[in-house]
Amino acid sequence: MTDTRGMGLPSIHDREPLHRFIVSNLNADRALPEPQMRLPDEEPPDPAHISFMAGAKDGAFGHHFGGGQDSGRATQAGDLLIKAAAKPTKRRLRKLYDVLNTDDALDYVDPMIEHIAQRRPPTAQIASIGTWLATQSPDRGPVKIGIALLGITGAPDGAVLHELGAHEEFTLFSSVALSNSRADPEPDLFTLARAVTGWGRIHCVERLQSTQDPEIQQWILRDGFRNAVMYEYLAHIAATTGDLAGALDGPNPDRELLTAAADIIEALIMGGPAEDIDDYDEAPLAVDRFVHHMATRAETVADFIAVANIKGFLEREHGWDDRLAGLWTEGRRTELLSLTAEIIGRPTWIEIVTTDLDSDDRQTFWRADQAARMLGIDTFDRHLKAIDADPLDGTWFQAWQLAGSEGRATVLAQRAAGLLDLNVIATGPSTAIGLGPDFKPHAALGWSLQALKDFPGIGSDLIEAGLASPSIQNRNGAMNALEEWGPDRWTAEHIAKLERLAAIDPHEKAKERARELLHQRHEGDR
Repeated sequence: MTDTRGMGLPSIHDREPLHRFIVSNLNADRALPEPQMRLPDEEPPDPAHISFMAGAKDGAFGHHFGGGQDSGRATQAGDLLIKAAAKPTKRRLRKLYDVLNTDDALDYVDPMIEHIAQRRPPTAQIASIGTWLATQSPDRGPVKIGIALLGITGAPDGAVLHELGAHEEFTLFSSVALSNSRADPEPDLFTLARAVTGWGRIHCVERLQSTQDPEIQQWILRDGFRNAVMYEYLAHIAATTGDLAGALDGPNPDRELLTAAADIIEALIMGGPAEDIDDYDEAPLAVDRFVHHMATRAETVADFIAVANIKGFLEREHGWDDRLAGLWTEGRRTELLSLTAEIIGRPTWIEIVTTDLDSDDRQTFWRADQAARMLGIDTFDRHLKAIDADPLDGTWFQAWQLAGSEGRATVLAQRAAGLLDLNVIATGPSTAIGLGPDFKPHAALGWSLQALKDFPGIGSDLIEAGLASPSIQNRNGAMNALEEWGPDRWTAEHIAKLERLAAIDPHEKAKERARELLHQRHEGDR
């Protein structure tokens, strides 16, 4: 069987190429309904290890640490690739594929490209191998290298880059290839950015931050910064590329812009992995204009939260010496503090927030709960309602944060014991971390175990289940609680389960922890 692109290169696999799998799932817009859908080459989830969302490993590594520099691997792969391109026999192709078939392309792709460039092989030969790897490989590592090769050879078939880039696992490589192979890559990057939602969008928008295209600028400002990882990665680009301060200068900005501005300013204030509000030179103008619009336009819970967060930023004690050396002034800060306090102090917010607390939409409820805390509204009973409606995905963490008293802690512990099947959880220790859909009951129990350390004697049956859970997180949570309780509050069942863990727990650190607790108990008995 030869490849579908008509290159005549021999097939060395009997598994479905990832490219064909992706293309078969593209919708009418040439995008995937789920850009992070599971690929056929992906190993089944290993409960003992943390799984990455599609594109996350390359995204985080490349974003925070830069490309790898494995020069030895790069030279080996580059030499084999040049040989296979010159004479693509099955033997050479298999040897090349075996070297490329690991999911660490980012570790060596840049120096490999440099090595190939120094050798100056015929471009057509490299393009042929690149297309073969990109379209015929059933494994992600070779696909990524194929995409990179298409980027340095002019991407003779740009459709392949868009098709593969529609999956988050390959968007980084496709965006780089499009940038390298196009005199003007912006239209391609814009199309690709709108097809993805996670790390892929981050990579595409970062490559569009210098655009002068008004349509792209407006998209980034109003929607393009939103992604499934963290808005903070793209908030500064949205503010600068989209000219947030200028957009807010008009007398009557539309609701879409105001909502986007709230999200961007919140993300800039939060800061974190990318440039924050102190890196945004026009922040004083943007914040000033947004708050003054809110004085007459604030109407949603999101508006309330944004204004409250701005007030919190203005109240910070640190950083103002540097800020006041720029466009910030003490007078502007004082005026905005007064105006934000007036806006969030309006009595109408209580009714607005209370209404949203009754929403069945999780996002709406979450935002309302956040605002309720700022307003001092007690939402404990609403969290109980959410837990009753969906014990596995209920708001256990938030409910425990509001527990406060032994009475509420008892209510939550009884809820957990009654709603979660402890027998299903307490199946015995394993090396599983306790993440993923198969561990939803264990994760739900975990929030209670984490909180019970502050309520000695409450939820002993939950502690027992935690000690017998296959989830390492559950066992550690249960042992943390017992340590805080002290041996005098341990039941005979707690001790028996600790002794069992000390003898047979397959996780060495958990086994040692159980032994330490038992030793502390024996020392206390002396």
